Amino acid sequence: MTLKKPVIFVAAAAFLWGLIGLFGTFLNRAGVTALEIVSLRAVFSGVFLTLYWLIKDRSVLRVRFKDLKYFAGTGLLSFLVFNYFFFTTMQLTNISVSVTLLYTCPIFVVLLSRLFFKEPLTTSKWTALLLTLSGCALVTGLIGQPLDKVPFTGILTGLCSGLTFALYSIFSKLALAKYSSATVTTYTFIVASIGILFIVPPVFFAEISVQPAVLLPGLSLALLCTVVPFLLYTRAVQSLEAGRAALITTLEPVVAALLGYFVFGEALGILKVVGILLVATGVLLVQRPGASGTLTENAS
Repeated sequence: MTLKKPVIFVAAAAFLWGLIGLFGTFLNRAGVTALEIVSLRAVFSGVFLTLYWLIKDRSVLRVRFKDLKYFAGTGLLSFLVFNYFFFTTMQLTNISVSVTLLYTCPIFVVLLSRLFFKEPLTTSKWTALLLTLSGCALVTGLIGQPLDKVPFTGILTGLCSGLTFALYSIFSKLALAKYSSATVTTYTFIVASIGILFIVPPVFFAEISVQPAVLLPGLSLALLCTVVPFLLYTRAVQSLEAGRAALITTLEPVVAALLGYFVFGEALGILKVVGILLVATGVLLVQRPGASGTLTENAS
């Protein structure tokens, strides 16, 4: 089976997003808080993209004022709010629970895409959804963990992280009807940068500018784990259904699990291996040629 270019773009984006834990660990060890990590991702990404397009193609930065509502959606309601809920869930529960609840995202994207874009709810999508969510639960270690130890507030914020993460697919799809993927991605981080500076004071960036242990992983987090994957993902959803694209991003926790095993020496038991296979199967299923038919058509 030949993978189409948009599918490869989304898979590559998921791989790079899966590397967030590597640079996040370096920043945590340097004493950087979760909110400050979010600010590093947003501001460095916004600055990098703005400077890049000022030099290469200034037309990318031209947008109508009335269309900023789309970028408020991708930058504020999705990127910043999603990160807030995600890291709050991590504080209230643990990494396994927070990552698994985050990957309820495909459920929200499929449902929202059906509501706003009339994308079909196919048998393949529901099957892939079940496989990927089951795989995520196994990879992250949620299965086998006592559920009575997970607070309701943590479950609620985790579900909110999945919902707000899903909003990026929706808002970017609307913005792409008028602008290129480069413009959408750039203004997502410009707006996110402006928003985060109301929370994290600008003096923070002056302080870390002379701290290589923070500056270097911060720049890497912005470029490798933020700018490049968001460009790839936004470009892909121009020609790939948002629901299918979101399902493919469930490769991210698989990458994170493998990174933990090979780099940090974390255990990789049989359940995680089974989970990886389930996620891979779900991704292959959702991108197969017949995956875009309706439920009725596929059932017959």
